[in-house]
Amino acid sequence: MKKWLALLFTSIITPAHAVSIEAGEEKVDVTFGGYAKLDMIMDFGGHRDKNQFLVRAIPVEGDPDYGAEGYFNMHGKETRFNMNIQRDTEGGEVEKFFIEMDFYGEDSLSPRLRHAYFQYHDFIVGRYWTNVSDLHAIPYFIDFAYGEGLYGNRRQQIRWQPQLSEHWQLGLSIEQPETTNIDNPLNFSGEEVAKLPVFSSRITYQDPIKHLSISAEFGQLYWDGMGGVEDDSDFAWVILLSGSYKLKEYGEFKAAVTHGAGTAKGILGLAAERSSATIDINGKIENDVANTVGASYTHYISPDINTTLGYAWVKVDPSTYREATDLKGSGIGHVNVLWQATKAVDMGLEYIWGTRRDIDQLKGDGTRLQAMVRYSF
Repeated sequence: MKKWLALLFTSIITPAHAVSIEAGEEKVDVTFGGYAKLDMIMDFGGHRDKNQFLVRAIPVEGDPDYGAEGYFNMHGKETRFNMNIQRDTEGGEVEKFFIEMDFYGEDSLSPRLRHAYFQYHDFIVGRYWTNVSDLHAIPYFIDFAYGEGLYGNRRQQIRWQPQLSEHWQLGLSIEQPETTNIDNPLNFSGEEVAKLPVFSSRITYQDPIKHLSISAEFGQLYWDGMGGVEDDSDFAWVILLSGSYKLKEYGEFKAAVTHGAGTAKGILGLAAERSSATIDINGKIENDVANTVGASYTHYISPDINTTLGYAWVKVDPSTYREATDLKGSGIGHVNVLWQATKAVDMGLEYIWGTRRDIDQLKGDGTRLQAMVRYSF
């Protein structure tokens, strides 16, 4: 153990991207990665979030800050660092530990844990993207809130994902549920509690040209009533279809569609919303129903320059007692051009526009220009 710790310490202080450690017949590769990114934002509509373009933060008609002036902002919150420790195995199976941090804490520049998990052959254990998160369907946008219409987040989980054949993979998981899904606008006595994990399944097809993922997530919303209020529970679910298609060396299409009930906060564009359900006048849970459609196309202008155009649409069928100022529908678009200046440095410029409509039918629009420069290692 002391020998391993000494070797690991040596590898950490050695200024190298990857270090191989050998102890007896075992070999472990320690790889460091990440990037330093500077974002420069020119906002044109007084958007409330100075760092990322969330439609929830667009002021609507009647808000005190509706029509506010735009502003300029620079930040490096997306800068991140990761470490991967992987052991060689005779059969080629994956055995590794991965940890990654960024600085996207809501109220400070303190480090924030993104991922911390280990993979042992077909199992993933720890904090990682949810089983239904399809990373192949995510377009590259400069804005950190790049996936308004996508479903998924990072959770603690145990996942089994065997490779069924050359092109097909199965994914099954149990995951930690959130306890911020139920809103209580009528102030009943009680609280939301997690009684069961989230269950999910996924089947994925992939070859060099195309990728397709079909998945579903199921869980329980549970209200622990107090002071004479009865307990209640409801079924929460979402189904997802996503994929990508490459046009040889010309470009790539990506798209995703979701439909669910009681799971709206799992949609990236609705993560800042109050909840995915409410307690009605009878003290019972009433789920929101949410639908999303997102699509993008990336065109490769040259080996070093590409441009992406994407749009995401979100619609919520809200529960009866939802606040009138909660979001009912939104649309957001991005168009950018990116240049790989050197092997380590890339930069780009992006225009973002978005529309928000609340339950009370009041609307708001926002636009933003964002540039970035990034050094990857």
